Amino acid sequence: MDEIRLTLNRMQQRMDDFDGALQDLQVEQRALTKQSERVEETVTRLARSFELFKIAINDVFEGLVQHDTDELRWRNAVEDRLSEIERRLAG
Repeated sequence: MDEIRLTLNRMQQRMDDFDGALQDLQVEQRALTKQSERVEETVTRLARSFELFKIAINDVFEGLVQHDTDELRWRNAVEDRLSEIERRLAG
């Protein structure tokens, strides 16, 4: 009878140990879930920031292209005017 009680006590202790381990795992799972949510929020913010960066860099490139285009037009206009003056002087 004592041996049965001893075995039952050991089984109860193991069940308590498993229950404690299960509770620890549940706590860890909740912590990981919260951490996962924070990571997801961070990734979302980074994606939004990257989209804004792409818009800004596209604006910069468009500005540079427009500047280069305007500069080429101005340069062509000056060269045309100089060619016209050279023709008049030569002619």
